[in-house]
Amino acid sequence: QSSLSLCVSLLRALSLSLTVTACASELAMPRSAPLPSRLIPIFPYLALFLLPCLLLPFFLPILTFPASLPAALLSNSRALTPPCSPPSLRLHDSGFCIGGCHSHCFPRIRGLCFSSSQSNASWPVKSASILDRISRPRQLANKQKVAEVVSQVFNIPVKEKFSGVGSFCDQVKVVVEDDIVIVPHGSQNVNLIFARPGTTVIEVFPFLFYTNALWNYTHAAQLRLYPLLGIRPPNNKVMWFFSFLGWDFCYNNFRWCKNFSRQQLIYADVKELERLLLRIHSDGRA
Repeated sequence: QSSLSLCVSLLRALSLSLTVTACASELAMPRSAPLPSRLIPIFPYLALFLLPCLLLPFFLPILTFPASLPAALLSNSRALTPPCSPPSLRLHDSGFCIGGCHSHCFPRIRGLCFSSSQSNASWPVKSASILDRISRPRQLANKQKVAEVVSQVFNIPVKEKFSGVGSFCDQVKVVVEDDIVIVPHGSQNVNLIFARPGTTVIEVFPFLFYTNALWNYTHAAQLRLYPLLGIRPPNNKVMWFFSFLGWDFCYNNFRWCKNFSRQQLIYADVKELERLLLRIHSDGRA
């Protein structure tokens, strides 16, 4: 896959260099020549540049992520590395392990901030919420439609809240209250480590961006994490152009595209979300 991406990149670079060379040579023609006759020879080279950009993403699906992530990606086991073992949490930079917190410190913190006799999330789910970011970037732009889908599948009301704001207990309470939460990708999701075991978490990613950085935390907290890829933001011309590059090329080979995409509003794929929720509903705790 990386070799194929490299070949496509080289082809696009060659097409661009030919186009620039042709433009320079044609525009350098004598001024006496009419402008149309100076510009018309450029079009074949321009087409040579545009064709790889427009056609290759459609004929090379290997360059793009699938519409829904394979089941193998839903396994949290490979996110943990020695010397930690489940359900301990390893902090990447320091290598420090938080061991046994799922049965000791997390319940105490939940009991301090949220009074409930239920230690685990309910199944079937009794409550759901959308935990959005308080400010840009990566706010969930179509959360009203997301709420409608969740409410329709589980036949429960969906609350809209903000995560990562307020006092410590305020931030703990919003992740503890509900059995299923939909969250946009972001650092505020670290608070999910305090959620009740068994809580269903659906993390929605920006278009052309994906990471498994949250897996360690959700695994340590014994949560059920499901990733959901976002769709292209409407009326965003830059993201429209980047969409021709594909998920793989943008995320792995074009840092500016990757960083730009993660700063945009997130639009959840509502149809894919509905399929995912129906699968969760039918699978139960399996």
